[in-house]
Amino acid sequence: MSYTRRDFSIGIYHGIGNLNPHPWMLKYMGAWTQVETKGQGEPNALNNLLNTTEPGFGHNLLPLWNDVGVKQYPTFEDGIAATVASLIGEVEHFYPILLDALRTNNGVPLGSQGQPSEEIIRELNTWSGNANYAAEIASLANSNELRLDEVFPGRHVGHRE
Repeated sequence: MSYTRRDFSIGIYHGIGNLNPHPWMLKYMGAWTQVETKGQGEPNALNNLLNTTEPGFGHNLLPLWNDVGVKQYPTFEDGIAATVASLIGEVEHFYPILLDALRTNNGVPLGSQGQPSEEIIRELNTWSGNANYAAEIASLANSNELRLDEVFPGRHVGHRE
């Protein structure tokens, strides 16, 4: 089995409670995965297109992806669950503005009409270890260079390969 950036994006939105993501929001999440992952055709962390370092979800069954601690997950569903857990957080919410925008289809702070807000920049810098890519994600979401239907290998729960 395999999945696309679109599939991954929809899985994240559903996991955080947005069951009807706006088309631009799908582009935004797809752009975020595209910025986080390497170029087309290069290897990526298995079932982890946003490069989360979230423990659990079967990550211990696979090797770490890099020395920063990016995890790989055994199934597509495990990767979605781990990414959702990272976004939502536990007691402390590291991404409250980002999470609210993603849940409510509010593209304005994300950069749908220009530059992302300072809060989004700050929260994405926390996510990325100060990669400072908030504007790049917004720009890509507003471009024709987005690869939403790019395919990634992955195993889905209940399917044999």
